[in-house]
Amino acid sequence: MNTMYPLLAQPLQALISLKKHLTRHPSRFAVGILLLSGALTGCAYENEAELFPRIEKSISPCGTDTVTYAKTIAPLLEQHCTTCHNELVLSGDVNLEGWAAVKAQADRGALVGAITGAPDYEPMPPGGAFLPNCDVERVKAWVQAGAPNN
Repeated sequence: MNTMYPLLAQPLQALISLKKHLTRHPSRFAVGILLLSGALTGCAYENEAELFPRIEKSISPCGTDTVTYAKTIAPLLEQHCTTCHNELVLSGDVNLEGWAAVKAQADRGALVGAITGAPDYEPMPPGGAFLPNCDVERVKAWVQAGAPNN
């Protein structure tokens, strides 16, 4: 007879033994049940994401974590926008030359509103395809960072 697994080898004897033990020591049984129920309910809601939040910064596939005005936003606007929105040609009365002018548009929501085609904003560029998704994400990231002059 295998003595390592008495509950598996002789289930009836084990139940009888348990019954005798419980009738002789009811307070131990009650304490055991309380401890077991406390352990089970204490473990009932362990959400890994809440217990171990990710500390490292997620890296965007569009490179939005390294957006600057000088190296990202200004060249993007020059390529797609300043042909129509500059100091000499103010289409829609909008100038996008220089950080101060762009920041003013960003601060009032017009920059992101126009390039995303948001309600109440004329979609830009007009009559053409929107900017590539990554360019839109870069502009949004820069605006969300406060549109810094960096």
